[in-house]
Amino acid sequence: GLSQATEANRQKIIRETGTNTDVGFPGTSETMAHEARKRGLQAEAHATTDWYEVDAQLSKGRGVIVNGTMVGKGGGLIKHFVYISGKDASGNYIMGDPATSGTSTWSQQDLKGFLTRGGPPNGYAAVWR
Repeated sequence: GLSQATEANRQKIIRETGTNTDVGFPGTSETMAHEARKRGLQAEAHATTDWYEVDAQLSKGRGVIVNGTMVGKGGGLIKHFVYISGKDASGNYIMGDPATSGTSTWSQQDLKGFLTRGGPPNGYAAVWR
């Protein structure tokens, strides 16, 4: 029941969830897990800043949608979701950011900073088929 990963389907999900450029995804990791389940995935949310738990989910073969805090262009803090699909051969996290195309890698420090910077609601939604 999963949709194909096309731009048209991405735009459809953006509309259905109320995501916009001003606020991004309007919800917490629990909201993200709920949306994933509505779309045919299994998902569970965890309100934690413990990056070891992200590693535990990856070791089970699950993807992780992380809700954290990044530093914006003006230096302010911005809540944001990114997708961690696994680790590369060097142990870096393979990260997809919905605000950009393609993937990049994060070090353990990058992920830890993203999860622990700023106030709640940081956490993650583990997703799998």
